[in-house]
Amino acid sequence: RPRHPLAIDTLRKAFGVTASAYLPYDALLTLLAYAFAKQRERSLSAEQMEWVSQWFWRASFGLYYGAGGATRIGRDRETFDRMLSGDTTPPEIPVNLTVGRLVGTKMTRPRSAIRNAILCLLATRNPTHLLNNTPLNLVDGSISDFTSAEKHHIFPSAFLRDQGQDEATAHAVPNFCYLPSDLNKLISNRSPSAYFSELRAKNPGLDTSSLTQLLPLPEEDCIQNDDYIEFLQQRAEILLEEIHRMCGITTTPRPEQRNVIIESLEKRLRELIHIQLYARNGRDYWKRTIPEDIRVQVQERMNTAADKPGWVESDSPRTRLDYMNVMDYATVICNRGNWDAFVPFFRRKEDVQNHLKNFSEYRNSVMHSRSMTEYVRLGGERAIIWMESLLAEEDNVADSPGEEDE
Repeated sequence: RPRHPLAIDTLRKAFGVTASAYLPYDALLTLLAYAFAKQRERSLSAEQMEWVSQWFWRASFGLYYGAGGATRIGRDRETFDRMLSGDTTPPEIPVNLTVGRLVGTKMTRPRSAIRNAILCLLATRNPTHLLNNTPLNLVDGSISDFTSAEKHHIFPSAFLRDQGQDEATAHAVPNFCYLPSDLNKLISNRSPSAYFSELRAKNPGLDTSSLTQLLPLPEEDCIQNDDYIEFLQQRAEILLEEIHRMCGITTTPRPEQRNVIIESLEKRLRELIHIQLYARNGRDYWKRTIPEDIRVQVQERMNTAADKPGWVESDSPRTRLDYMNVMDYATVICNRGNWDAFVPFFRRKEDVQNHLKNFSEYRNSVMHSRSMTEYVRLGGERAIIWMESLLAEEDNVADSPGEEDE
């Protein structure tokens, strides 16, 4: 096996290969070492690293170097030559992984490419301690022995045994996360609902730590009800979504990024509404263009907010827009008297109503940490893409009028 130091360092730092035993295929090191030797540089460009990243994850989760892998190495040297020469067209390696395949993969199979790729994937997320959010040392810390029957299981094997689950089921890959020895002792054979409640009481940042390990949030029914089968399904779906993201199959935002994206889009939409209505109607646009029922609801929400600490009184119409909900935006934009101002951006009323409805459902699920159906997720993601593409034109619109202009 080639031991090119730059290739080894890249595998460890960029792809989470914290130990040689977790490398999904030896061919990954062989070809990456070839690339560095051929490149004669100490690093690859950003475009080249993006290509290598998709190749690494697609080859690992697509089982590309399994049966017949040796013959692919020679052919793939030519593919690497083209990449190093500037052709960074994403590698065409199919990934047909399913939720069922993930659930059926066992942590007790150390030579499984999928099992080892999952270990690498989780390592790239810099997982933190569920008790105190400190970074876990995956190289020489207290993380080891992933095949042990009593370690690193979210649903402890002893607990599952008492519930009538067979031993093999307990070792499903989706039931694994990085647990240091002190946390393994705290968990012991307790139910997830019991120990996650204790973790919640001790660690206010438990949700953040759970996301680093791609776990369902502790308030999900599968954990609160100790429903192992439902948990395996949800965890496998989360893992598969991240796998698709790393392979370049999907651009779905990560859970920890969704809030930021949603808040940004809402702010940009409110700015656009304010700019367009202000330009046509001046400061009095609130009374002239906003339907009365929305004005009443906004005033009620502002009255409620006024009772809370930190409230800052403002009669600005732009501030009032912050207290509208997503479907209020659709009503205002599609209002017969306002539509002409928004046609250059949104073009069709039907698109505004449908996409903002989907965005609203998606937003409410994310902001309130609710589980969402595949239908809601896909509709929300399409709405985000639609909004991003159309609101890009808003960047060329004049700045929002400030208080001094009003």
